[in-house]
Amino acid sequence: MATRQYGQHPESRTVTSTVGRRETIDNVVDRVMMIAERLVKLEKVVENQNLRISKLTQELEEAKKAKPASTTRKTTAKAPKTEELK
Repeated sequence: MATRQYGQHPESRTVTSTVGRRETIDNVVDRVMMIAERLVKLEKVVENQNLRISKLTQELEEAKKAKPASTTRKTTAKAPKTEELK
């Protein structure tokens, strides 16, 4: 329940507390705000994932454009040894 405080006299610094009834709409507002907070968090996650995907896509395109140095050796056919022929 919501608690409201009202000051009676600023000079005496006394405060009176009253407990108010929650309206039905208050429960709806609380639920909507919880859903909104979760939505904002999820939007941030999706945005971060989109940035990561675009970065990886860019790196992939750059890797495709760059031609790696040839590291394979050409093999030459070797003549069989004479012992293998007999």
